[in-house]
Amino acid sequence: MSLVYIPVVRRKFDAELAQKRFETTLATLKLIEPAIVAPHEPRGEPAELLNFIENLDEEPTAIIFQQLTFTGQEFVTELVKRYAVPVFLLIEKEPSVHGWLHLNAMTGLLSTANYLHMHG
Repeated sequence: MSLVYIPVVRRKFDAELAQKRFETTLATLKLIEPAIVAPHEPRGEPAELLNFIENLDEEPTAIIFQQLTFTGQEFVTELVKRYAVPVFLLIEKEPSVHGWLHLNAMTGLLSTANYLHMHG
């Protein structure tokens, strides 16, 4: 079994907070599944995601896709093109600054979920 964890981020948001959340999430996932496959850092561009998935040793049986900040569907599009496996979407409750979402991950999750729904 190859469970793959893919964290994505837009670095123009709070990259330091996103990095901390990535590290915490990965550590938690490794407690549950020590053999989880993950990049060393969040993917910030679709080309970085492609580089990571093209170098996987085996095809994943499932993907945990984490929106650390807002991203559009361009990341998940690359996964859907290559794999017909379950994709589990993950975000964390995020802090707000003066009523505004700090990382805006929920907006990215909605975009990603809509794309996955539209593509079965």
